[in-house]
Amino acid sequence: MINATVDTYGKLDILYNNAGIQMSFTPVDKIKEELWDRIMDVNVKGIFLASKYAVPIIKKQGGGVILNTACVAGVQLRHDLI
Repeated sequence: MINATVDTYGKLDILYNNAGIQMSFTPVDKIKEELWDRIMDVNVKGIFLASKYAVPIIKKQGGGVILNTACVAGVQLRHDLI
């Protein structure tokens, strides 16, 4: 993705990390490990990997922006589900 952008446009001005999947509100003891791994791969590892490969290009060209966003579900806590 990063290389395709640079190949097409000649530079990388901005990386906007907005991918994410969410799960329904579920008590932690009811979450299957496979689902947890999938969510972490998309929501956390995806941002890490995109940034990892964008940073060297942004540094080399002298600047750029990495913008990470998250939804409100990431900061909600439901005590009734604990």
